[in-house]
Amino acid sequence: MKKIKDYATTPIELFNEWAKTGKDKGMETGHNNSVEFMIKLLKTYKPEANLGIDIGCGNGWAVKKMKKFLNYGNIIGVDGSRKMIQKAKKEDPKGDYFCENIIKYEYEEKFDFIHSMEVLYYLENPENFIKHAFINMQKNEGIFIMGIDHYKENKPSLNWPQECGVFMNTKSIKEWIGLIKSAGYEKVKHWQVPNNKKESTLVVLGIK
Repeated sequence: MKKIKDYATTPIELFNEWAKTGKDKGMETGHNNSVEFMIKLLKTYKPEANLGIDIGCGNGWAVKKMKKFLNYGNIIGVDGSRKMIQKAKKEDPKGDYFCENIIKYEYEEKFDFIHSMEVLYYLENPENFIKHAFINMQKNEGIFIMGIDHYKENKPSLNWPQECGVFMNTKSIKEWIGLIKSAGYEKVKHWQVPNNKKESTLVVLGIK
């Protein structure tokens, strides 16, 4: 399998560029329906608690939406792109946003939910992050929920690595579900959420 170094651009470089050119706004438009679906799931499984996190928060748009619809003490955002975090802080100055390596990230408290949209397939070894999240980031009975548009069954997405010139970890629905279960999460469920006529988002949810 190819690695991140085999591509001209790293995911962080790509998202820094998108932040500079304003392409992050398109991400918000394109992923809005999927994130709203995930928020509805969070409202069903854990509508209120102390602390949530959006991994790969970009410019913070999903964090703002979650804070609007969920009754949580705080929801923070973490992203590896410094320019995305700068945007998030500018657009939501009262929010808590941190530029960190998500693979190793630990907060002073553990999270009632961990949310991630369009991030985990940029990792060479997403299983390492999911296990780290389960052991070091997640409260007992906490929710792990991820959404991705790039996976084997979503055929229009399969040429994205070549189009974007960036590494993407192409796995099947079964493989992603297996990673969540092998990390220790239980009651794992998945959905394919219509995004538009050509593609759909894979949403996977597990409970610690």
